[in-house]
Amino acid sequence: MPDIHPGSHGNPAAPGTFRLYPRGFLGKILPPRLVVKPRPFDVRIRTTPIAGIVVPQQITADANAAVEMLYAQYIKRAAATMSFEFREKILIVALDAFGTASFSDWYATQAESPSFGDTHQRFLDDTLRFIRHGRRNLSLEAWASFLLPSEGGTRPVGASEFGDAAESSEVAGEFFSYMQSAQPVTAGATTVLLADVIQQWTSRPGGIEDLLGTLHLLFGNL
Repeated sequence: MPDIHPGSHGNPAAPGTFRLYPRGFLGKILPPRLVVKPRPFDVRIRTTPIAGIVVPQQITADANAAVEMLYAQYIKRAAATMSFEFREKILIVALDAFGTASFSDWYATQAESPSFGDTHQRFLDDTLRFIRHGRRNLSLEAWASFLLPSEGGTRPVGASEFGDAAESSEVAGEFFSYMQSAQPVTAGATTVLLADVIQQWTSRPGGIEDLLGTLHLLFGNL
């Protein structure tokens, strides 16, 4: 898949370049990662493993390893996940995983994903609903069963709970209007910054947990 460059919205932060993730959303381009691969016949002669570099390709849909590491720790309910340090890691990973400082650019670019469809749009708008009002129409666990890259353009089971497409557009319109009016912006800018969205997100009861669960659905494994 070619690089996707969102357009500028008058934001001082540079727009990002995105890549495809397993559930069909777009996010940060992953850097090369170091992996250990066994040598030929390593099982029999037990030689030293070879260290190799894997470069994620645009035509693949690898998960964000940092997101998945934090999510795996969280679902195990380790005591450390209640600490300030763990929550700080979630914020750091979140600010990096979207691939741009502009939440407006990231949101607008999702429609360019080859897997993006009605299910994906409704999940994004349900997420905006949580950030704005602190509630969802459907739990993250339920969304996980709907969000598949092969279902682009299809309507999820129980979609009537969310209303029609007009309501979906209304949710996004109200969210971005609210964020632009509530947050300080540079004169002439029409963007909503990711940092401001995350601040609003985590101010909701259960917001840090919802943020991590959403990161997993956006940028994690199926």
